[in-house]
Amino acid sequence: MEAIGLVLLWLHLMAIAVAGASTFGIPVVGAAARRATADHRPVLMAVARRLSMAGRGALVLLLVTGPLLIWARYGGVPLGPWFSIKMVVVLLLTATVILSGFNARRMGKGDAAAQARAPMLALANVALLTLTVLFAVLAFR
Repeated sequence: MEAIGLVLLWLHLMAIAVAGASTFGIPVVGAAARRATADHRPVLMAVARRLSMAGRGALVLLLVTGPLLIWARYGGVPLGPWFSIKMVVVLLLTATVILSGFNARRMGKGDAAAQARAPMLALANVALLTLTVLFAVLAFR
């Protein structure tokens, strides 16, 4: 069982790394795309889409490995208030990632309001991921 727990932990940590790279990278690429010339913008938007796909995949992996880790390493026992707060933040992060995906589709169709919302959603994703890691540290210290 310990080997399974270690594999799950490794997968979980790798998914955090990919999610972090995506979460912090998408706003940078998006800002560059807004300032880019018309011929460079499609390339930057393709990079943002790939980062988004990687981030969504990482989030799914986190949502799968997280509960399995709790079961394998802690017997599924609730882990206290910091962990409960972390899980609320994870739910909020999941919601903003889903909203960001819908917003990106609207941006792709030329919706100016969606384009105006994108930086705010990106900032929310960065803040929520940062809080998730903070509360994880507090929960598992």
